Amino acid sequence: MSLPVVQTSCTACGSQLAYLPGTRALRCVSCGATVEFGPDLKTKLPRHDVATWRDGLVGSGTSAVLRCEACGGETASRGLSDACVFCGSHLTAAPGAAFDLEPDGVVPFRVDRAGAAQALLDWSRMSRLFAQRGFTPDQVAESFVPAYYPVWVLDARSTSAYSGRRGDERRVGSQETRRTVVDWTDVTGTVRVKHSARVPAGGVDDELARSVRSGTRDGVVPFRREFLVGFTTLPVTLSPEAAFASRADSFAADVRSEIEDAIGGDRNEISSAETTYERARFRLVLVPVWVLTFMYEGKPWRIRVDGVEGVATGDYPVDRKKQRLVVGLVAAAVVAAPFVVGWLLSALGRLAG
Repeated sequence: MSLPVVQTSCTACGSQLAYLPGTRALRCVSCGATVEFGPDLKTKLPRHDVATWRDGLVGSGTSAVLRCEACGGETASRGLSDACVFCGSHLTAAPGAAFDLEPDGVVPFRVDRAGAAQALLDWSRMSRLFAQRGFTPDQVAESFVPAYYPVWVLDARSTSAYSGRRGDERRVGSQETRRTVVDWTDVTGTVRVKHSARVPAGGVDDELARSVRSGTRDGVVPFRREFLVGFTTLPVTLSPEAAFASRADSFAADVRSEIEDAIGGDRNEISSAETTYERARFRLVLVPVWVLTFMYEGKPWRIRVDGVEGVATGDYPVDRKKQRLVVGLVAAAVVAAPFVVGWLLSALGRLAG
């Protein structure tokens, strides 16, 4: 089924509109005209119960065919926003499109392309200390791709009934035979723990996963399609159930830590723990990232710029010989520093005498 798209054309000149980072407006990429879309009503972002979330699906599938207003072409997309494969026009899915779940919140882009390029330049200046000769990623800054990455924000509560032993240490004996003994006491109890986690909902590498996880902590606003216009949105490939399953070990560690604190003592042992989870809820949030992938000596490299803070991170081709030389010089300076200081103090002492 072909779906209409959200209006993305400029009424003044007919060109394309795109979200203007850091504002509440769309701006024409040709004439610069802006269209304000105003503030949101103050409202709390919804949370969905993982046990019943499928009752509230938007549509019934995981992809849709978006029809371009500009050229009439159709583009199959698994994301909520994309670009027309024929003319490059901005596409945004209409409300009610065939996607499993609409985002609950979005962290809008605050850093524009110029800001991302400057962040890359600052980062590359620092990285060039060890970089291979000829490495100049700032020359390909125009190749930056801005995209929203989906992230599951999870929370749950658990109740754990436990049994174990508390060990309290004490010192006994004379000075020559002094030793430590432990008085053990059987304990039982119940602890309640609040859990939270952020799990990327799409396929990303570990470094990018860290970026998108941290990006959901601040600046989240209720989801609006206007924020997506002109940007790619990656599809959701991980279900909320799978997201919770991926954090099982982390949640279990939270419970264990809480039980150990509850038992107290100098030492403790947990004999058993029965944990029940309740109120497992989630929300879907979109996080902005500028991504640059470039080839150097036949190998792909990726650099990212946080779409909110403008901080660049990534990998770059390292000149190992240069790295060993610089590290060796620094190590030699550290070793020599005490001798140099000692010689200076001795010389000053002779001059004073």
